[in-house]
Amino acid sequence: MQSRAMRMALSAAALIIFGAAATFLIYSERQISRRLDANRAFDQLAREVAGELSAMRAAQEAYVAAGQGVDFWIPEVAALMAKTSGSIEELRTAAVNAEASRALNEAAASIADFGDADKRARDYLRNGEQLMAADVVFTAGGETSSAAAQRVEAARLVEQQAFDSSEAQQRRLQAYGLAAAGGCALLVIIVLAPRPRDSAVPREAR
Repeated sequence: MQSRAMRMALSAAALIIFGAAATFLIYSERQISRRLDANRAFDQLAREVAGELSAMRAAQEAYVAAGQGVDFWIPEVAALMAKTSGSIEELRTAAVNAEASRALNEAAASIADFGDADKRARDYLRNGEQLMAADVVFTAGGETSSAAAQRVEAARLVEQQAFDSSEAQQRRLQAYGLAAAGGCALLVIIVLAPRPRDSAVPREAR
């Protein structure tokens, strides 16, 4: 076991194990870093969408507010709807979790419902039915925009949880890899450690 060839083989094996462990750690850290960047971008965009939804709802409510110009706010709502729909689609494409994707599909459907309510409100306004328009704006318009905001927030939380779970799993694998490499190193040290030779001790004559 203490032959030169055996020592060299064990040393080479230890180097290979350490090299594999180091490679795995580097690859794992890069994966975590990429996921972290993607998660931060998703989180930031989701918060921006929440702001867009709030602005969209406020712009629609301005239809029936005293002293506001409907001609200004109608195209504003249309522009915000288009922007928000595009942002939700961007979120849906970036989502890595199926539950988050479903929530974003539902958010997109809520935006479509908001658009239907907006059309009804505009029709009432054109016909001079201010009270009916206000009813649509503060019921259907408010409910659909709120539903979209809730689903976007749900998607954001699910994506955050998915990232946290993925990172925890990677950290566990890193710990297992380090423990395995450390165990192999300890075994090699024990095997290669010089052992004292037995020496014959002469017995004293009585």
